[in-house]
Amino acid sequence: MNITFGSRHRPYKQDPIFYASFNYAKEKRKDNLAERERAISAIAGPNTSPENLVKIRSMYDQRTHLRTTARELLLTMDFVPTPPNVLDNYSHLHDELWTSIECLAKCGVYLLHTNHLSDIDLYSRLYYKIFDEECAIMPPSNEAHEYIDCMHEVDRFFLNDQIDTSTSKNESIYARGPICKKFTREAASNAFSHSRDFFLPRPDSII
Repeated sequence: MNITFGSRHRPYKQDPIFYASFNYAKEKRKDNLAERERAISAIAGPNTSPENLVKIRSMYDQRTHLRTTARELLLTMDFVPTPPNVLDNYSHLHDELWTSIECLAKCGVYLLHTNHLSDIDLYSRLYYKIFDEECAIMPPSNEAHEYIDCMHEVDRFFLNDQIDTSTSKNESIYARGPICKKFTREAASNAFSHSRDFFLPRPDSII
């Protein structure tokens, strides 16, 4: 595993005031995952086949009210995202964005459809909206994973000529093409649009 995956690449000193929050978030996640396993075991019983167990886990995660937020998941990674307006320069913005993406991936949460957004637009959308939206509580080793679509309906309206209407609503041109199997960050580029989706981590990435 890449030892820098999920860590800021720039020199950064974490404020000790957050340490208690990190520990609390980790204990809460540990308790939630234990509760999840107890509930799944009670439903499945001792003689359930591996194939049926996968189905039961999937059904449980879809129907359960056991939810968290991406921001709480980031705390379990000892990471507090910096507000966009506090970041000093583009290099720091790029580092903060990709550290956020990597930390979410380590929690089993992955982003979709980001190419149409600049780094500042994507990070602002994450920080002010997506980080506080609900997502399922699942271990990263689970057969299913959480995917967050960063393509807002307003984006679809303005990018209508770039969306293939023959595919499903959530499948834009940006979803096509290969996914980088060996994870590496996209090179820093203060551009309006990106090929970022190619570089986004996925469950089968080598990290």
